[in-house]
Amino acid sequence: MSFRIVLAVLIASGGAWTGLGLSQILWAASGTALPGQAQFPTTNTNANDATTCSSGSDERILAIAVTGDGCELTYTKGGESKSVAHQKEGLSVCERVKEQIEKRLQASGFKCK
Repeated sequence: MSFRIVLAVLIASGGAWTGLGLSQILWAASGTALPGQAQFPTTNTNANDATTCSSGSDERILAIAVTGDGCELTYTKGGESKSVAHQKEGLSVCERVKEQIEKRLQASGFKCK
């Protein structure tokens, strides 16, 4: 798991992991719960959820985080992240908005992967 994905998950969680150590955060980001604790919020790796788009030194990150039965899409630009879409149940809205933003970025000369 890359550092960028872990960072995007931390940002998208809205501080839900505040006060945890790095090893706890990385364990939680792996998709498994810590012994004796409930599952932490994680990204849905089946949704191809984190995309990094770059143009020169300009980098944008689109990350979908699973929130309960739904999702939240976070857009990071210039080190600042903001929620740009959410859905209470399912992932379709987050995936659709992510694809739209990715297409706009590519049309502006960004390379996304």
